[in-house]
Amino acid sequence: MAGTEEDGYACDATLIHRMQVKPQNQRTMAATKYYPEDELVEKFQSGEYGWIDYVNHHSPEWQEEYTAFCRERGLTINEESAEQFVEWKGDQLENEQED
Repeated sequence: MAGTEEDGYACDATLIHRMQVKPQNQRTMAATKYYPEDELVEKFQSGEYGWIDYVNHHSPEWQEEYTAFCRERGLTINEESAEQFVEWKGDQLENEQED
């Protein structure tokens, strides 16, 4: 079910693919363009992108994983859960490098 504008939206397998968050926290339908990691970091650090944008423009795989991540944890799709997802992905990468 959809949440409020303030708290984000409940996970829906197609929602993250269709939505792009604008800095004003407004959502619009948009075709997704994917960027290399370094460009995403620049966009995030400049304030152009938030966490949801970062995930949404990373790759189709990240979009699917983020949707599953939220669903499995009962989280809504919002900036806070997107940040948690990115941290979780970073931890996964670190663990893979240690093995």
